[in-house]
Amino acid sequence: MNIKKINSAFSVSDQLCADDIPSLRAIGFSTIICNRPDGEDTQPVFSDLEDSAKGSGITLFYLPVTQESLSVADVAAFKEICDNASGPVLAYCRSGQRSLTLWSLARIAEGVSVDNCIAVATDAGFDFKEFKTKNAANIGRLTAAEPAKPSTSRGIVPTARETSFEIVIVGAGASGISVASSLLARDRHLRIALIDPARTHYYQPGFTMLGAESSRLSRTSAVWNHLFLRVSAG
Repeated sequence: MNIKKINSAFSVSDQLCADDIPSLRAIGFSTIICNRPDGEDTQPVFSDLEDSAKGSGITLFYLPVTQESLSVADVAAFKEICDNASGPVLAYCRSGQRSLTLWSLARIAEGVSVDNCIAVATDAGFDFKEFKTKNAANIGRLTAAEPAKPSTSRGIVPTARETSFEIVIVGAGASGISVASSLLARDRHLRIALIDPARTHYYQPGFTMLGAESSRLSRTSAVWNHLFLRVSAG
């Protein structure tokens, strides 16, 4: 791991592994945020870190994003995690860039200038030359009169404290997500929780096409739980 300290309360890192947890606790981190989707590469899955963190006193959050999917709801959820952390926060992805992007956007939502955020990232060794261009739409939304809040309209549970729901759907595969989407189309204010132990959705009919080489294995699975914020307290 390559930890880069941004300030006394926040740091970023490249991919972590389960063996890093004891060292991170010894350093003093109270909260770890995973911003890398499981299955993006051959990296350790989030559950490996969860298992290692049990009993460590570190709280883990799973909030995976990509540059293309990153939204103001992700930023709001990220900001709330950091604001409610009991100590220093470490966020990680493949290189730390996405995590620092989320932190920078959260700062912009607080009124910090874009140029200031770019300067901080550059000082930390990150290439933020295209930050303003790549995140123009989200920057515009975050600096609007009414910035977005963590919203259950995307299925995001902002914090572990919010455990009251009007509807609970057990099984968050294609059927569960379809039911949730249908209900939200009728009433977008519904508080819906989807529960499922899996993190990857497999399109099983696609397996039949692998033998004929008419499809690739990578096309038969997708990490769909980036729609949810997973929390694990060690």
